[in-house]
Amino acid sequence: GDNYFMLVYKAGEEAENGQTLDASLVSITSEGKETTVVSGNPSGNISIDNVYYSHNAHATYTLRGSWLFRNTPSVYSYYGYDNTEGNQISTFIPFKENTVAELDFTKFDIMSSNSSYGSPAVFKILDGKDTSSPVLWQMDYNNRKTGPGKAIRATNPDGALTIVFNTNGNRGGMGQGFEAKVSEYMPRPMNVTSIEAFQASTEAVLPGARDQAVIGIRISTDGDKDPVSLQKINIDMKGAQDMAERIKIFYTGVSDEFTTGNILASVSVNKQQAIQEITFSTPCLLPEKDSYFWIAYDMATSFASDRIVDAALSAVTIDDREPEIDMADPDGERLTKNIYYFKGGNDVVTVDSSLMFYDNMGPDGKYTKEATGAVTFKPAEGKILRFVFKNFYTRYNDYFYVYSGCAVDETQQLARLSSMQEN
Repeated sequence: GDNYFMLVYKAGEEAENGQTLDASLVSITSEGKETTVVSGNPSGNISIDNVYYSHNAHATYTLRGSWLFRNTPSVYSYYGYDNTEGNQISTFIPFKENTVAELDFTKFDIMSSNSSYGSPAVFKILDGKDTSSPVLWQMDYNNRKTGPGKAIRATNPDGALTIVFNTNGNRGGMGQGFEAKVSEYMPRPMNVTSIEAFQASTEAVLPGARDQAVIGIRISTDGDKDPVSLQKINIDMKGAQDMAERIKIFYTGVSDEFTTGNILASVSVNKQQAIQEITFSTPCLLPEKDSYFWIAYDMATSFASDRIVDAALSAVTIDDREPEIDMADPDGERLTKNIYYFKGGNDVVTVDSSLMFYDNMGPDGKYTKEATGAVTFKPAEGKILRFVFKNFYTRYNDYFYVYSGCAVDETQQLARLSSMQEN
């Protein structure tokens, strides 16, 4: 009859991700007779997958290179993880001398109660080999879906990190859980690894528009010691200097989404030259890995349509040095459009050529209650203005007034319009 045998390997501690385990049967010996095996090398192999799964009890692992650290998945496909009772404790100790354990999350979404009907889940990272070690980071209800937001490294002499996870009865929903890269890290001085500009937007640029992002800049660094600072950026406006009034540099930290909350510099444009030098009054300390900066323009109130608005990096000064720029002039550009969207308040717009005038929601939307106020259109010297309606519609009791001159003067009223009129 048939007899079955199995060859079993135990992977060594030095096995690395991507390595494979395989074997082939060369021959068998039975009762002193050796027989060569013809088909002893079946297809396939076993790939090394260095993954630690969090589980109940206290497990200690010696790190060699980089591993993944994950929650143990639920036994049910429609849950992320089960509401297992008790602490799940994992300790990571680096193998190489002079290194420390580093934990960097790529996914973090933990179910946690925020009411009197349940206990919140526990997730904390400790600086040491046991649960009495100092806390480096701890989850609360506000950060339960984001995690630390940065890599966490050990600072103790052993270089060890201990992670404590307790669901406290909170079962993870579908897709919930955590995953982190855990690896040995060698502390080292910071250096800049790349500087890349990228196109921030391709939307049309309107007269008088403020904070118009043109290009973004990603500066990548490596190392945690002796951090470096960004001091100056030189920008090539590529012929747009006569259309912009100011250049601004915004900083969004590790976020690659443009916002205007943190401005580092704002300077008037020198319209006589394309290269503009912007020096920060206070140098910007660079974080580890990626940080994002944005070049934005405040536009003039009048210019021709379909002109290119763009920028390129000319030079970047970091700690009094100008490192090489990997991508200085990314593909893409923005174009000017002589369009004005009603803003409310009391705006003044200089008109030097044809200009499309829309309500505050533009050609595709209905105006809102914020569309209240006045705007004054002033012609270029020696010219007068002509106002031609293409489409017009107002709601009941909403009125559109036209006055001659620079003020709301009833004696100079030219029109009082309501409801829809075309051409």
